[in-house]
Amino acid sequence: MTFEYSTWLIIPSVAASAAASWWLYRNNPLRLEGKTGVVVQRILMGLRFVLLFIMALLLIGPVSERINERTQQPVLVIASDNSQSVAGSREAAYYKSNFQTELSEFKRILESDFEVVHYTFDEQLNTRSTPVYDGKITDISKALTQISNRYESAQLGGVVLISDGLYNRGDNPLYRSAGMAVPIFTVLMGDTVAPKDARIKNVRCNQVAFTGNNIAIQVDIAADNCAGQNAVLSISHNGKTLAQKNISYNGSSFFESHILTVPALGEGSQIYRISVSAVSGEKTTRNNVYEAYVNVISNRQRVLLLAFAPHPDLGALKKMIEATEGYSCEVQYINDPSDIKPADAYSLVVLHQLPGWRGEGQKLIEQFKNRNTPLLYVLGSMTGLNVLTALEPAFRIQFRNQASNEALANMNEQFGLFTLDETDKTVLAKFPPLLSPFATYSVAGDYEALLTQQIGYVKTNYPLWFFLKSATQRSAFICGEGIWRWHLADFQLNNQQTVTQLIQKTIQYLSTRKDNARFRLLFNNRYEENETVTADAEVYNESYETIKDADVRVVIKNSSGKEFSYALTAQQNRYTLNAGVLTPGKYTYTATATRGSEQLKTSGSFYLVPLQLEQTENVAYAQLMRELATQTAGTAVHAHNMNALAQTIQQHDALKPVVFAGKERKSWIDLKWIFYVLLALLTLEWGIRKWNGSV
Repeated sequence: MTFEYSTWLIIPSVAASAAASWWLYRNNPLRLEGKTGVVVQRILMGLRFVLLFIMALLLIGPVSERINERTQQPVLVIASDNSQSVAGSREAAYYKSNFQTELSEFKRILESDFEVVHYTFDEQLNTRSTPVYDGKITDISKALTQISNRYESAQLGGVVLISDGLYNRGDNPLYRSAGMAVPIFTVLMGDTVAPKDARIKNVRCNQVAFTGNNIAIQVDIAADNCAGQNAVLSISHNGKTLAQKNISYNGSSFFESHILTVPALGEGSQIYRISVSAVSGEKTTRNNVYEAYVNVISNRQRVLLLAFAPHPDLGALKKMIEATEGYSCEVQYINDPSDIKPADAYSLVVLHQLPGWRGEGQKLIEQFKNRNTPLLYVLGSMTGLNVLTALEPAFRIQFRNQASNEALANMNEQFGLFTLDETDKTVLAKFPPLLSPFATYSVAGDYEALLTQQIGYVKTNYPLWFFLKSATQRSAFICGEGIWRWHLADFQLNNQQTVTQLIQKTIQYLSTRKDNARFRLLFNNRYEENETVTADAEVYNESYETIKDADVRVVIKNSSGKEFSYALTAQQNRYTLNAGVLTPGKYTYTATATRGSEQLKTSGSFYLVPLQLEQTENVAYAQLMRELATQTAGTAVHAHNMNALAQTIQQHDALKPVVFAGKERKSWIDLKWIFYVLLALLTLEWGIRKWNGSV
């Protein structure tokens, strides 16, 4: 116990309490006689003394201290592989039945010493604890990352990774495990000896081709225990064979890459079927066939990247633009505009730091504007802001010098021209700042800001990335240079997906050819099998003004004729569809927008591409599993040795309970029971006085 004031004050407190008690009862105020009267008087005097002393003691401020100890068991996370590759192994029946019983016993043994948490994983970590082995993508690195993040502040003791070690998405798990400060115990599943099997290991080809061109398709063929046998590699389209090549397997472990050239046929999403003939005695023929989906389009949209001078942004922008299906990008500098012809059919012109301070590029930009060519301005230190204001009077910029601000990106949640998922929004907030001209920004007329500027900790209304709406021309502005920094940062944060998608959606919105259709429903040409099918729709009245109260519905039909009906949800100036995850194949759709007695219709098609990643490997990656355990001071065992692993984990030095000790301080004046003691003393004293005739 400690006191807020000097403990010497206890002595005068005792004296004062005793003196006050004696003074109150010194003359026998109750007029009691005999020995009983003396006893009662002394009791009353004692009660009053205790009452006054406790009250005086509370004024000195006594504080009690207590040491609390809490023992926390270490968390042991079990992560079970849920991928199809496990189900394709020779011991698949064992993994689905007896192994699950052994795993339950393994958890029961460890639950007395650890807080055991069980997950499954394929493309990501799942809360379901029992695997069904239907995952079409395996990302071990992502599963380890999610475990580390989920238990970052908890006492994570170790991880038990149950897998065949085969992964087809994400980084090498060894890179991720190097940053984990806990042991990883690996349990190897799958086949460690290669069965007799020939397979298509990998296929590489462009996802976009143009009518009249040829498509080069690289096919990697692997075979185990097929020495001396022959096979035929072929590529077909709509049942017609386009290319063939004979293959001779020489050696027990065979690998070759072949490049076959086929013509780009049809238009839209086309399926090219790649197959290698089976050999006698193969374990499975599922991996002998691969379907490549290619989007064949009639012409390519041209983008002109016109710059004031060489800049790191140009390479990043060109790379991201050309990653968009059907787009090509040409880089030109304003000091040599001889090859630039505004009459050319450019779908979009990106103006990097143009117009210049001396009006460089002004006349050329005016010619593009006269032809209603969509423009994307990227502002920087060399941009002539006064010239830009003359060209784009709706964008008003008041500046004093050529200084720059470091502007962070702040997402506008009300933006409605296109959608960004939550991952992109989170990543955008972590990007380094762009160098934005130091100025006061304002926009007149109809516009939508995707990003606004945040200067330090201050969120402003100044636009950083916005779109001007016009009946004749589409234009957008990025009010800062340094996109290349975003491109580099995105490599670490989201594998360069966020910035690329942001640029792609921007140029797609700007370069979309205007038509007179009053109802537009925008599906992607292709979706992956595990991808959610989403779409956006726009509805206009006869004056081409956005309608927000239409009833928009779509009927999606698969290749077997089964129909799925959906109603689109109105969001700001557009309608959105989330059809969930559909099975692979070709789909057609018919959509209607109804408002009053008027009904508008549109139709189209799209493909869901099947995922075939889990079929390309059939031998467990035992070396990876051993290295994961060795690198993290864990242990590697086979799936049949779960009991031995339980004993190893119990004896591991790093997995011990942690005792947390904390000091708790509490002032006595906050203790409720002291109030009740004082109340009891007062009540008792009053009762005795009342009983003995006190008024």
